Amino acid sequence: DFGFAGPYETAAMDEEFVSRARTFGLHFRKGETSIATTNFALAEDFHALGFVGLALMLSCLAETSTSNTSAATTQSVPATDEDSLQRLLGEIFDKDVKGQFRDYVAAEDCWAKVVD
Repeated sequence: DFGFAGPYETAAMDEEFVSRARTFGLHFRKGETSIATTNFALAEDFHALGFVGLALMLSCLAETSTSNTSAATTQSVPATDEDSLQRLLGEIFDKDVKGQFRDYVAAEDCWAKVVD
């Protein structure tokens, strides 16, 4: 049990789901299941999965530095959770992955080689 997962039929009962669909021009009634609701639910899942993939890539390829003065590892990796990445890409960099977000990643020491 992932806690957030459930059948798409129950998603169509969620007012927030219906509201998000309306922002993309999809109109259906709460509780109505159709190809449109199924496709929108899948699209939301794939959208979220893209951020999971991006977070995994940035986390795995990050080069963390170690401090010689202490036994502890100093981690200087910026936040890579889904909410942080969505905010960066959606609100700050206006979905410009190849330009502004790439420059942001290149500017971080731990990710400098990711964009080389």
